Amino acid sequence: MLEHYQQEPKKPKRVVIVGASGFVGSTLLESLKLNQIPTLALSTKHIDLTEENKNEALVHLLQPEDAIVVLAVQKPNRTMDPDAFINNIKIAKNFCLAVQQVGCTQVIYFSSDAVYSFKDELISENSLAAPTTLYGTMHLTREMIFRDFLTKIPVTIVRSTQIYGPTANHNAYGPCRMCRSAIKEGKIAIFGRGEERRDFISIQDVVQLTMLLLQHRSSGLVNFATGQSVSYACLADNINTILGKKLTLEFLPRQEAITHRVFDITSIVRAFPGFRFLDLEEGIQQFLKCITSNDGIITD
Repeated sequence: MLEHYQQEPKKPKRVVIVGASGFVGSTLLESLKLNQIPTLALSTKHIDLTEENKNEALVHLLQPEDAIVVLAVQKPNRTMDPDAFINNIKIAKNFCLAVQQVGCTQVIYFSSDAVYSFKDELISENSLAAPTTLYGTMHLTREMIFRDFLTKIPVTIVRSTQIYGPTANHNAYGPCRMCRSAIKEGKIAIFGRGEERRDFISIQDVVQLTMLLLQHRSSGLVNFATGQSVSYACLADNINTILGKKLTLEFLPRQEAITHRVFDITSIVRAFPGFRFLDLEEGIQQFLKCITSNDGIITD
């Protein structure tokens, strides 16, 4: 599902990050700087793309040889109000109008696995996009805008599973919430018996894969997922084992039917055969160590 315009990896001349102040954007920015790749970091304090006609302001910031990573989303959660939905469409519209005028070498748009329904247990890039939430519908709509507006530019759509890491600015049900709760409260809350299986990807893997997309000037559709799904109950057990202490498990009433997410990652393996994902247990160990180090519990 990915096409490489550059078979041999080559650094882009400049990378523009739209939404650079967020979790993924700020981490990607650090990696680009470490690799001595020129960058332009844009956030709402620089330009608010939800405002009408802000595409003209963006035109003056972009250059034809830029590669652009779009991460900007208003209210990045899975339940959003209609106003947020409309604002997110405005962001896509203003961005695409500006790029149509200036041009660029590549656009990478970060969408979400929320565009998929829960009917198919095994998900690949060929799976039907049938979102069941306004959040997922927003991302699918923006995907269509990017594809329809930017027909002459390589566009990569990234549909990512839940991303975890020490600097995450979300507290979604999964590694982030469980690790923080385990450290701060000595307990982990799970819904039902934690039967649902999900695929969690580390911020380290997300950044490395994005760097590969940039270096190969890739286009197409790709799911950012590890191919390894674990239940919430298993995740809680892993955290308990890593910490080496007895945590209290709090079982909450189930709010939704049991569903699973399992990904076929053949597309990533074919595109980047040398890439290796961070093992979830190792990723959790790093996460917990960072949390406890910051709290003064662990010292190096």
